[in-house]
Amino acid sequence: MIVLVGVILAAALWHILPCYLNLFRNDDPVTAICNSPYHRLITRDESFIRYLPVDAVHPIAHAPIPQHPFMSPIDGNNMHNDAYMSDAYEATGPTGLAPQVSSRTQGFGGYGTIVFDRAGRLVGVYSSGRSFQLELIDPETLVELASYDLPPSSWDFLLAGVPPWKYIGAGMYFYLDNLDRAVIPTTLNTIQVVQVPAPESDDGFKLVREYDLSDHVINLPWPKKDSVAWILPDWGGDYYWFATTAGMVGTIDIRDGDVQTYRLEGEIIENSFAIGEEGVFILSDQALYRLSLAGGGYIRTDWRAPYDRGPGPKPGHITRGSGTSVTLMGDTEGFVAITDNAEPNINAIFIHRANGLTACSIPLFAGGRSGTDISLIGFEQASENPSNTIGYSVIVENNWGHHRFPFA
Repeated sequence: MIVLVGVILAAALWHILPCYLNLFRNDDPVTAICNSPYHRLITRDESFIRYLPVDAVHPIAHAPIPQHPFMSPIDGNNMHNDAYMSDAYEATGPTGLAPQVSSRTQGFGGYGTIVFDRAGRLVGVYSSGRSFQLELIDPETLVELASYDLPPSSWDFLLAGVPPWKYIGAGMYFYLDNLDRAVIPTTLNTIQVVQVPAPESDDGFKLVREYDLSDHVINLPWPKKDSVAWILPDWGGDYYWFATTAGMVGTIDIRDGDVQTYRLEGEIIENSFAIGEEGVFILSDQALYRLSLAGGGYIRTDWRAPYDRGPGPKPGHITRGSGTSVTLMGDTEGFVAITDNAEPNINAIFIHRANGLTACSIPLFAGGRSGTDISLIGFEQASENPSNTIGYSVIVENNWGHHRFPFA
């Protein structure tokens, strides 16, 4: 048995070694992602390859999502597409037979967020687990066009028992604003506003402004550290809203940098928030909030809606509480969609945006094996006339289960 396992591992290493050696070559601007050494063991029928004929595009009739006036007008201006965090994109998927797949890797690590600028180029933050780099990438060749180093992560996160694949702090999330500027929370608890270079320009990324929030986070016992992880602009454009992993919510006056904060006592934040015309929607590990500006950047609580946070983290999930970001649907009289962390089944919950009351709750998946750590996909269905709403839909992924790095 030992000999057989050794032969299998040696064969796998022989197959993937040339691919991984390419990671150390400097003469190739793009290195493809290496296949798993076990991919040949999966038959074509089970390889999850899907294709559609080129004439098989059938878009779903839907009501348009309002465009935030101070975020990029291009679909995909943040990790979850838009200010409503809909994760619903007005774009076609791959079509045609035998599609050609191009990929790019820099070795261990990945991109927390990738967005598109007005020229259609990719803008993303790459992290190796400790270092962070803002990159501009050609959408056709995947060649890196420009880069900008962001502050690295402290080793304190590892000392606190947080492995890189469970890290949800600064550097994972950013958004592109209406001037093609990346607005990025950093590991130093600052907000950097970085201008993306214009097409055909020899200029690189340029730091436009930086806001220091280090005095406005929660002091935690070493080696734990609070982290400013999420930022979005208020709908009026005069303030940024930010949130930290330890449960601090705040506003920044964009013009003079004044900061106001509001602490969610005894609660933490694990997922990105959403911005609507009426305020910001924050999901903690215990409750959903709608907060709004009370003048001068001060924060008021419009309502708080607690949910069932469950007895503990689900297998394979990062923390206890809801695993979804906040998803807004409809207009200001519409809904907020989240999931809870209940046992034996999690529930998809639709909450009225206006008053925080639950409209309906729907149990999901098999009992005892029900959980999600991924944001919902939400959209407002419509007839052929986009102004005629006929229902609200969400897509929920069940990712309950034990994960053993590097396998999922």
